[in-house]
Amino acid sequence: MAEFYDALIIGGGIAGASAALFLAETGHRVLLVIKGDSLEKTNTFQAQGGIVFRGENDSWERLAQDIVKATDFTAFIPTVRMVSKMGPPLVKRALIEKWQVPFERDKEGKWDLFQEGAHSLRRILHVKDHTGQAIQAALSQAIAEKPLIEVRKETFVLELITSYQHAFDFQSRYLSPECLGAFLLNTQAGEVYPVLARSTFLATGGLGEIYQYTSGGSWNTGDGFALAYRAGANLRNMEFVQFHPTLFYVPGQERTFLISESVRGEGGELTDHQGKPFMSKYHPLGSLAPRDVVARAVFKEMKANKINWVYLDLTRALSPAKIKDTFPTIYERCLSRGIDITKQPIPVIPGAHFACGGVLTDTFGRTNLKRLYAIGEVACSGLHGANRLASTSLLEGLTFAYRAARDFNRSQNKLKQLGVLPFAYHLGSPPPNFMLENLKQTLKMLMWHNVGLSRHKEGLTQAMELLGLLQKEVLVLQGRYGVSAPLWELINQITTAQLVTESAWKNRLSRGTHYRSDSLPL
Repeated sequence: MAEFYDALIIGGGIAGASAALFLAETGHRVLLVIKGDSLEKTNTFQAQGGIVFRGENDSWERLAQDIVKATDFTAFIPTVRMVSKMGPPLVKRALIEKWQVPFERDKEGKWDLFQEGAHSLRRILHVKDHTGQAIQAALSQAIAEKPLIEVRKETFVLELITSYQHAFDFQSRYLSPECLGAFLLNTQAGEVYPVLARSTFLATGGLGEIYQYTSGGSWNTGDGFALAYRAGANLRNMEFVQFHPTLFYVPGQERTFLISESVRGEGGELTDHQGKPFMSKYHPLGSLAPRDVVARAVFKEMKANKINWVYLDLTRALSPAKIKDTFPTIYERCLSRGIDITKQPIPVIPGAHFACGGVLTDTFGRTNLKRLYAIGEVACSGLHGANRLASTSLLEGLTFAYRAARDFNRSQNKLKQLGVLPFAYHLGSPPPNFMLENLKQTLKMLMWHNVGLSRHKEGLTQAMELLGLLQKEVLVLQGRYGVSAPLWELINQITTAQLVTESAWKNRLSRGTHYRSDSLPL
């Protein structure tokens, strides 16, 4: 027998956790599913810089203008206007007043706001340089106090259950498709079981693990994009993958940690190996240019000078005491790697950071599948267009969690009891780890070199062909070893990589994060 809930939420970052809280506050029974063993394994927890608020002499119109400019005028205007108007007041009402996130204040008790790239003024609320940790901790505490929210850890979502694919009732194939829930895999017990819900909320985060260098955690395997695609949801703008320009560089390590954009906002300067700043060659805003511009500039400098990294120098802008006070986490993490950022520049490289596209939604997070919402990074709400403005991702996650929960409350959709077909594949044990790792490394290097910061038709065509071969290999492994979470994650990575590559191949125009060296002239 299937379990039944009012809402099934997949993912526990700011989007998923906030949605769970908003729904529980209105009396709904919620199942919050995460594939890791802790709510700390989220992109929200790793966020350093902060969340967009209101600066001095700021307005929603000014924020909207900054967002649209940063996206190279590709953002969806209704979404931009909605988030710019509703987001900052919601930060105050929910994060500050209700969940009591301890954002920084100055000596006079006013908000201590960061400046970040492409923002026209200081408007970024933060908790030192570990804002995400503070937000996630507050959300986790609030969830623990809500008996209507059940958190199920180490649970992997294999498939969304849809009316036209999984219902016994054949007539449902001719009606508008609905999402009825999902097949879940208890990774400890090795059991697959269905969970049905009046609505399902995808809040699964990003896709950084399809690339060789990434700022995110190992859980960013593109699960939500692949789940939605297989269920028949519409996806948009998958080619727009934002690369963060400043990841701490360690030779031989693909995943280190991000150096927040706020470091450049506080005066950090990108330099070459001779200590010479170079960003003024690429943009009037220098090191505070939009992320796509900065990331490509760093990439070009590395290629032109045949070097593996550039430097981010904060020593000229701030005193040692100010650096330690403003960026304590970054200071300690760099020091543990042998770099004292009060005395030395930081070696940095670009890395995959954020998916600007995803599952297409309206301004309430609704997808083309009834009963399925997508919120947070997995969604394409149109807010980010071809390039995300710094610190708008947490704002988007919170705002759309609220909007989707409010829409759910208004709809009051009842779900009639339907017979559901069992999960189609047999369970097994993971293939040997070396097999999975070899396939992952092939995938990540292929995407980094062919579908990374600079793309062209030949490389994209080759990538599509090789991804097809990788897909065949994992299907052979599935037939031999059966379904397991590690193998299914790899299947999701390959599916998501194919979606990104195909979108990049189709789009011949360079815009924002998508740069084609063979671009058609505008």
